Amino acid sequence: MLIPLNTYAQSHLHLDANLLVGFQHQKELNQNQLTNASHLGFNLGSNWQFRIYKRFYAELGIYGKFVHSRYETDMANFSAKVVRLQMPMLIGIKGLKKWQWSGGLTLENNRDFEDMNINLPFNLRYYATFKTSFRLHPKYLLSLTGNFNISNIPESFEIVNPENYLSVGVSYIMI
Repeated sequence: MLIPLNTYAQSHLHLDANLLVGFQHQKELNQNQLTNASHLGFNLGSNWQFRIYKRFYAELGIYGKFVHSRYETDMANFSAKVVRLQMPMLIGIKGLKKWQWSGGLTLENNRDFEDMNINLPFNLRYYATFKTSFRLHPKYLLSLTGNFNISNIPESFEIVNPENYLSVGVSYIMI
């Protein structure tokens, strides 16, 4: 006699692709006001979601972040590109229907990889991260994420890599 059993996955591996827009308060460089700032980019990566208790879950991930920034001053225009590695650590709840919400901390390298040194300060940047997702399909989620800098770092590090940003993206659930 065969008895059908319902099984539920305890963890999921996601692949994510997000577009991001950075924002911050006015900055100054060499006593020139930076104007018309724009920060656009994307991040790609994966995260592992595992159940903690009933509808509660934890989410750990690793992402690559690329940002292209542009500024104008009275003297000149300039642009910059940065590549960063991010590691989000979030706690979430699966809501009713197709929604889920999470929040936590994201770690990011604040210096370029070749400039990182254990003896120097400000190697890491910390973000308070808030995320909401909507299940479009059993294998796809649409997400909106806000990252807000909570690090105490000098403004010079925030010129090419914005202190805050919002991202929207799609997540594919592999398993």
